[in-house]
Amino acid sequence: ATMSDEDDFSEDDMMMQGPGGSSIVRKEFFEKVISPKEPLTVNVPEQDNWRLVVSQACLGEHGAPDGCRVVLKAGVDKAETVVGHFRGGVVEHIALGGLEFASGDQAVFSISVTGSKDKNVNVHLSGYFEAIIHDDDQFDEDDEDDDDDDELDEDEEDDEDENDQGPTIAGKRKLLQHPKASNDVDEELITPGAKKSQPVAQKKPAAKPAQKAPPPAEEDEEDEEDGEGEEDDEMDDDDDGEDGEEEDDDEEGGGGLDDDGEDDEDEDGDEDDGGEDDEDD
Repeated sequence: ATMSDEDDFSEDDMMMQGPGGSSIVRKEFFEKVISPKEPLTVNVPEQDNWRLVVSQACLGEHGAPDGCRVVLKAGVDKAETVVGHFRGGVVEHIALGGLEFASGDQAVFSISVTGSKDKNVNVHLSGYFEAIIHDDDQFDEDDEDDDDDDELDEDEEDDEDENDQGPTIAGKRKLLQHPKASNDVDEELITPGAKKSQPVAQKKPAAKPAQKAPPPAEEDEEDEEDGEGEEDDEMDDDDDGEDGEEEDDDEEGGGGLDDDGEDDEDEDGDEDDGGEDDEDD
């Protein structure tokens, strides 16, 4: 008897996910009984890469008479070969080692009994159909998601390129006003007449010329006794040099200038030992 397409599939089937979730593996149990008078032909479906795997065979309920031998044959398109045998009087199972038929094959199974006139022998076959179904819709969605991710990445890169245009005009103004950047500002960029801000402890002031040594302590004491402070030598140099003012300064004992507008100093540049400037002639 030839198995119809409806008989090829069992209602008890299993759905499993393939490796990586890229496909679905569908399995349907296969169980059939064959006898010497009723061989079995199974058409393996061509769609979805179905295959038939027959993994086990065993004697039926009645078994086989003592002293007989049951031979199991299987093949494709009537090209059968012996795949196993049973001894009469012993209930045994035969592991067929994964007897496999590919998609589109016409699998043929038959048994023969020798050594006995009793032909009431049957063999049970068990296995499964298996199909790997590729989920095209899932692939399409994954591809679309990847395309969307690529577009987002490109958009982000474009945004970064647009934003990375260096400091704006406002940013340059902030750089000019920033104290850390004041030393790097070009002098021509500063408005003429504007005082350039000096950052704290960034530029050292130019060294001033050596100042004259302060007058001896005795001169300071004499100045305090007179009750009048003596102006600095530099302030005396800024005077207009008139004789009248110089005489007033000399009379008060404040260390004024001589007629010639210069302090009387020793050859070494110091004042006289008396602690007071020479009086005018």
